[in-house]
Amino acid sequence: MTSPPRYLALLDQLRGLAAASVVVAHLVGGFLADHGRDWPPMTLLRRFALDPLVIVQDMGWLGVAVFFLISGYVVTQARQRERAWAFGVRRILRIYPPLIATILLVLAITPAPTPAGLSVVSAGAGVEDWLVAGTLANYVLPGFTPIVGVAWTLAVEVVFYALVAAIGWLRGRAVWLMPVLILVVCAAAVLTARSFGDVYFLVAANLSYVPLLVLGQLTFLWHRGQVRAWVAIALGVAAWVVFVLGLEGIQPIFLDPPTSYGPSLLLAGALFAGAIALEGRLRSRRALRVLAARSYSLYLVHGPVGLTVLWMVVLELGLPYELGLALALAAVAAATELVHRAAEVPGIAIGRRITRSAPSVRGTAVAASTDASAPAAT
Repeated sequence: MTSPPRYLALLDQLRGLAAASVVVAHLVGGFLADHGRDWPPMTLLRRFALDPLVIVQDMGWLGVAVFFLISGYVVTQARQRERAWAFGVRRILRIYPPLIATILLVLAITPAPTPAGLSVVSAGAGVEDWLVAGTLANYVLPGFTPIVGVAWTLAVEVVFYALVAAIGWLRGRAVWLMPVLILVVCAAAVLTARSFGDVYFLVAANLSYVPLLVLGQLTFLWHRGQVRAWVAIALGVAAWVVFVLGLEGIQPIFLDPPTSYGPSLLLAGALFAGAIALEGRLRSRRALRVLAARSYSLYLVHGPVGLTVLWMVVLELGLPYELGLALALAAVAAATELVHRAAEVPGIAIGRRITRSAPSVRGTAVAASTDASAPAAT
């Protein structure tokens, strides 16, 4: 098998489209459903595409699934390029500065009134909630109010990063053991999720999504010729089994046909595989490159900023939804650019500067923007 190109532009741009699908899910589908409103474009999309294909959560889960697959691919590539400490430093500075900046942004807009007299986000949050949210520990410690709703996916990512950092030294003939060991940890956790208290359950809940990142990891290992196709397929089936076991034990509602994760995952997998297969055959689009570069910041800020604007314009002032959506998207674009320039770009730059002297692992190449491994980045 020939080596893949150093930069997979389509995979990178797919991440931007995935972020856009999550924005649609929350600011269009979710807002309309929560407040009993109809909007013809969304009604048509649901009637002729989302409902027949069982694409749940108005494409929100589709976008998250794409993030996880891409992260599994890209993070594995990054770990093979970097020593463990450099890998850890870069991932920390990739994830946390934009997250903390977004939390500060949410804090700034929290006094914004709603018809209920509460903030759209962070209602009822105390000082401890705000502080813990910046560490993501609120997703493994019970009793905390989420500040940035989508940050649960970051907790999943961080768990995967930790596992890859710990066993990413496996190379050569032993490289297949990396996904195997990760899946063993995930399987053990989900099968005993309700056996050791609340903290253990929350850790297991995070681990229950890691098999999806393993699917991306296996794709990378096969694409690089590091494992044979039959090994990747066999371990891919094992990853799917562990993921289903996790849903059965923790969130069985997502196995029921009307709300099943399955069809969205199939579509996410097709988009992911298609982006890899079509690399070099389709032109890169500047607009998508710009979106991809900002996808993580967009992913973080769109909910708190966009929903606050929609609440104020549509529900409090009684103005048309179309106007509220336009203003919400404008505010989200501005907030995205702010977080991207003030936190995301500096965080990446600092990570590179700190690890510049770290020796790289030989025989590796950059497959996609390996500093862009957050969910929207995954």
